Amino acid sequence: MKVESHVSCQEFIGRVTDYLEGEVAESERPLLEQHLLICEGCRTYVQGMECTTVIARELRSDAGQASAPGPAAKARALAAFRAARRNPKGEP
Repeated sequence: MKVESHVSCQEFIGRVTDYLEGEVAESERPLLEQHLLICEGCRTYVQGMECTTVIARELRSDAGQASAPGPAAKARALAAFRAARRNPKGEP
């Protein structure tokens, strides 16, 4: 990523996985976080990615135990989606 004073949505989306995994350069993180402050669409996208990550982890952990996610995994995934829906702007 070029060093710039702003990040476009397209650039942000291209870096979102690295951002969520803490794999972006320290010099990039403030630009990405600044973009999240001003872009509701990207905040919503990040929340969706976070929910998807929770579900994927739960499915992986349950995969060896049963053919479908267990009740606890389903409850945690639903709680994550509900929390994201109640707080679509990603405010604390």
